[in-house]
Order: sequence, then C-alpha cells, then structure tokens
Amino acid sequence: MMASAGVEPQSFKGIFLGAKTKGHGKFKMSPTGVGWKHSETGRTELIEKKEMASINWMRVARGYQLKFNLKNGTSVKFEGFDFEDKEAILGFAGKYFEVRTKEVEPAVKGWNWGEAEIEGGHLQMTVAGRTAFELPLTDVTQAVAGGKGNELSIELAGDGDDDSGGVQLVELRFQLNDRSVPAEAGEGEDEGGDDGEAAGESAAVDSAQRATEQLREAILAQASVTQVSGEGVVSFKDIACLVPRGRYDLDVHQEFVRMRGKTFDYNINMAHVKDLIVLPKTDGLHIFFVMCLDPPVRQGMTRYPFLVFQLVRDEELEVELKLDAAELADKYPKLKPVMNGSTYEVVSKVMKSFTGRKLLLPGQFKSKMEETCVKASYKANEGFLYPLDKGVVFLTKPTLHFSHKEIDCVEFSRLSQTGGVSTRSFDLDITTTRGNFNFHNIAKGEYKALFEHFQRCNIKIENADANPVEPSYKELSDGSDDEHDAYLARVKRDGEERGALSSSEDDEDFNAAAYSDSDAAEEYDSEASSGSGGAGSGGGGGSDAGSEDSAAARKRKEKKKARKEKELLREERRRKKAKQATKGYADGR
Repeated sequence: MMASAGVEPQSFKGIFLGAKTKGHGKFKMSPTGVGWKHSETGRTELIEKKEMASINWMRVARGYQLKFNLKNGTSVKFEGFDFEDKEAILGFAGKYFEVRTKEVEPAVKGWNWGEAEIEGGHLQMTVAGRTAFELPLTDVTQAVAGGKGNELSIELAGDGDDDSGGVQLVELRFQLNDRSVPAEAGEGEDEGGDDGEAAGESAAVDSAQRATEQLREAILAQASVTQVSGEGVVSFKDIACLVPRGRYDLDVHQEFVRMRGKTFDYNINMAHVKDLIVLPKTDGLHIFFVMCLDPPVRQGMTRYPFLVFQLVRDEELEVELKLDAAELADKYPKLKPVMNGSTYEVVSKVMKSFTGRKLLLPGQFKSKMEETCVKASYKANEGFLYPLDKGVVFLTKPTLHFSHKEIDCVEFSRLSQTGGVSTRSFDLDITTTRGNFNFHNIAKGEYKALFEHFQRCNIKIENADANPVEPSYKELSDGSDDEHDAYLARVKRDGEERGALSSSEDDEDFNAAAYSDSDAAEEYDSEASSGSGGAGSGGGGGSDAGSEDSAAARKRKEKKKARKEKELLREERRRKKAKQATKGYADGR
C-alpha cells in the first residue's frame, strides 16, 4: 500500500483483525486504503479505497471497533482502538475515502428479544434500534428449525483448539413469534367465539413458522454449510449410521464429504479424516465402517470424533463417478469410472482414494471362537474389542481407538491363579497417553489369545509373568467359588432333609428280634402257612400280621426314597447341561 505524497499515514498498534483472531498487529491508514499486519505471523489484510462502501465506529468488548462495509456485500472488522482514536480515524476516512462514516450505538438494556436481519454477510440482532450483536454467517455450520416450527437453532464452527481451556460459542437459538392476528380471524372471534380465537391462534403459528423458515433459508444462503453445496463426484444413498444415529446420504466431493440427514447436515473436510477402519461384525451380516475425525464434527454441545456406519455385508452396489477419464486416471488411478461390488468395498475404496488414508483392517488376532474381536464392556456399555496389528478399537458406544504408539502398557487383572478366587471373566487395563481405560467382562477363554497378541505386537504387559494357561472345564462350565447357585442348593438341601427323615423312620420301625426267619418264609414262601398252621392260629397271629404290615411299609418308603434320589440326580444333570449350553452360546457371541 503506497502512501500519497505529502500525506502522513495514520498508524495504530495492538489492533486485532475481527473478533476471533489470536494475536494483534499494526493497523495503517493512507489515502489509498488501509492495511493490517500480524505482529508474529506476518499475515496481512489490505482494503483499497475503491472497495469501501461505508465505515462504522462502535464500542465493543475489546475497546472500539472499526468496521469497513465493502461493495461486494462483505465486511472487515478491526478491534482494539482507544476512544481517543475516534476523531483521527473518522476524520481521516471522511477526508480521503469519500464514504459515509457512522457511529453506531450498542444496545445495553440486556433484553433478549429484538429484530434479526442479515446485512453484509452478518446476522445482526437489534434491540430498540440499537445493535446487540453481529454473527458472521461464514461461521454457521448448521441451521435447523425445531420445537413447534418457530424455533431456529444455529450451530457455529469452533476454532479447533479444544485444549485451550477457553470458552467458545457453538450454538445460538432463536424463537420467532408473530403477535399479529389476521383481520379475518379478529372478526371471526367477535362473531364465532372460541372458533374465531382458535383460527386466530392457528394463523399466528403458521405465520411464525413461515418467518422461521424464511430466516433459516436466508442464513443458509450465505453460510458455510451451503458454500460447499453442488453436485458431488459420487453419492451413496440411505446409509445407516450408528454414531450419530440415523440414516444419511453421503455426497462425496473431491475436497469434502457432505452427510445429509432428515434433520442435520454435516460437512467433513477430507483433510480432517485421520483414519479409515473396516471391521466385521460378529453376526456375520454387517460390516463396520469407521471414519476418525480431527477436529470432530459437532451437534450442539456434542462432539463426534468418530462416524460409525453399519453396512450390509452381502449388499451389492454400482455407482458412476462423475469425473472425466483423464482426471480420474491422473488423480485417482485406483478408481474406475464405474465402481461395483459390495457396498462396504465400494464406499471404503472411494473414501480411501479421496482422503489418501490407508484402511485399517483386522490383523492376525483370532479369538477362541475364531472371531476378530472379543466381547467386552467399557464402564456400563457392552461392545466389541478389536485388537488390530497397529492399534485397538472398541465399538460402538463409546467408540475408542488407540494406536500402538499411544499405548504405554496393558495389564490383565482378576485372573484365576493358585490360591486365588476362580472367576469366569477378567479385566484388561490399557494405559495410554490419554489416560487409563478399563475393559471388563472379557471371557476367560480369550486370555491366551489376547496375551499372545500383545506379546507379538511388542506391547508392554505389566504382569507378563502370569501364565497364559487355558482355564479348566470346571472353571468355565461348572461354576466357581464366587458364584452361588441358590436353586441347586435348595434342591440338594430338600433332598437331604427327606432322606434323613426316611432313614430315621425306617430305623424306628425295624425290630430285628421280631423279624424271624419264619416271618420271612411266611412272606415269600407259599407253603409256609401249611407248615405252621397250628402255631399261626393261636395268640401269635396278631404278631405275624404286624410284621407283615411293617415290612410292606418299609418297602414303600425305600422305593419312595430311591425315586427322590433319582429325581435329584436328573435335576443336577439338567442344570449342568443348561449351564454348558449357555456358556457355549456366550462364547459364540
């Protein structure tokens, strides 16, 4: 920027470019325009005289603001001026720039209602004719109507510095009301009573909904969410997404991916995709496709560093890439003009080519059931733990991913050892540079496979001296010392009590002296009565009859006891088989 001869440029230090710029710089004014240069990075911003439409001076949080409204409809703001700079700046601008200068009074009443209008690429909120705040529409990433149709939620892009500890504005919500009632409704209210009042309320709601939709469309017309719109290279329709949940259409462009859902849209820069992961689900029917993002996408206050898609394994897909053959062969030699095959293969190959990232696939690890993962729990959430050759992944909620470079060590806990308590599961503690992560409820049968996997990948194991021996069948199927089966214990206790009662009754009724050989012969020998008829007809007849009754009762009790014992044995065998079947199903899952 050249200064005119004989005119001394106006210079100001400690000036910020806009409200989000980190670091200040030097601001200069000359008859041909203005310029700003960052004191550390050297970044410059130049505005020529012919580009200016008007200039505003306003009190803001960081001193005073000088706003240049440009002829192309945009604006540029500089902040950090002192009150004493006002006369020099506005006088210089009015003399050399030949544009209208205006001092804008800010709204200080603290009201949260007013009028919203779009001016110069900004959403401006005015209260009682004064400016409350201005929102640059280039920072808007989402605009969604909610509530009863008269609520508008606007999401803003963060600066990506989540570790700064500062406060960022990420969402604004507006509620639009129409207090005016059409004349027809007002007249009907006088004549028709409740019907006219209901019609007036309905008309007011419809008017508010139309106003909300008009404001939403006006915002999206200049917001960054639509600056990336247009026809993509390829589109994938109705893709099931687990995180965030819903179904989305994926419009793949060369520089970004746009996810279009029924309620929310997301724009993902290809440079923000750090990893692509393809993993099979244990049901054998689906494939997980995971995109790792940095910075993550936002939905209100919720951040999504991972996008998890669930694709059908056997579903076939054929798409055509909207690129000419020369450009396709030059930039993406691994893609064809027409891509066909399984849906997960086509999607992963396209994303791999456009992002330039390698696909992370299952490695050498195999569980006891020949799966590429083990069932585990993280906190209160059940999921699947995938030990890969270059990292560890946990799906689906929350989704976690650790590369081997991030892992400091792993430790197995709650293992069955000599003199210890026997359990059916164990815990895996993974210590990373981001903290400690505990995965529990891992079946003991997976211990050996996990132990050998981490040894093979040269991951430090804290208790490496533990013996990775396969647990015994008794530990896996027959229960353990710390697990009590109340039902089986009650059945055994009832059986023992009945057996003790029957045994004591038999001992009390049995009289060895009275049970003579002749009594036995009389019971089992058909000729006994003829050989001892005289004796039996006397006073001994009653004794013989009593002995017969006692023997019959004893036999009935013994048979009853035997039946009880057989029932108890059958019940124990049934319970064991049920436990074995349940354990086998759990391992298979």
